[in-house]
Amino acid sequence: MKNTEKVNDDDGSIHYQKIPRKKKVDWQIKSIRITMMKKFSDSPLLIKAYRDILRILRPVKHYSYHNIGHTLDVFWRARELARLEKINDEETVDLLIAALFHDVGFIRAYNGNEIFSAEIARAWLEKESHPEARIIRIEELIFATVPFSTPKNLLEKIIQDADLDNFWRDDCFAKMWLVEEELRTIAGLDTATIYGIFWKIFHDIRFQSPVGIRQRQAKRFRNVIRFERLYNQLMRPQWKEDTVFKKD
Repeated sequence: MKNTEKVNDDDGSIHYQKIPRKKKVDWQIKSIRITMMKKFSDSPLLIKAYRDILRILRPVKHYSYHNIGHTLDVFWRARELARLEKINDEETVDLLIAALFHDVGFIRAYNGNEIFSAEIARAWLEKESHPEARIIRIEELIFATVPFSTPKNLLEKIIQDADLDNFWRDDCFAKMWLVEEELRTIAGLDTATIYGIFWKIFHDIRFQSPVGIRQRQAKRFRNVIRFERLYNQLMRPQWKEDTVFKKD
């Protein structure tokens, strides 16, 4: 049964109970780790990056959105886009390392986190003796995730599409509300400012990679329409009843 686990009772009988959230998350991470070992067995550096990012980000609880869940979302979407765009193995590894590190800077600061993410990634990669040219490429990929920045090549287009992919999926608004909670509680923004940011994301962000355009464009249009309805409900003037002109 979905989201349940088998439990052996003291009398020898068996029953099923709902998996606790923490245990469920731990199981999901363990499952992903097994998948990583199988799919990237020829890239020990990528596996090590994955393990180290898990160690760093799993304790982070105060971000409702920018946590290990979002990082893994970006990682797997970037991998899928790289595969479909036929990116070579070396560039794919660098792309995926950048995806893993792209938001690690949130452990130091909320605003300007990309700078810290690039610093942390460089220090880790230098320790692993990664070639300098590839470290620079990974840094540039991390900086490509700065909102509304212009990508310079296909790899940067892919990581941009992967980073904002959740805005163009069926779970768009569930994810958006997590971002809203963060902006309200951590950044201290009010509703008008938050939804002004969302308006800009929904209307100004465009897919960059050919596969991203092909796979998500139709859903993007639908989500934009849904957002506009929500925006109009939240932001239109709330007239008091005594200010409304009534016909005699």
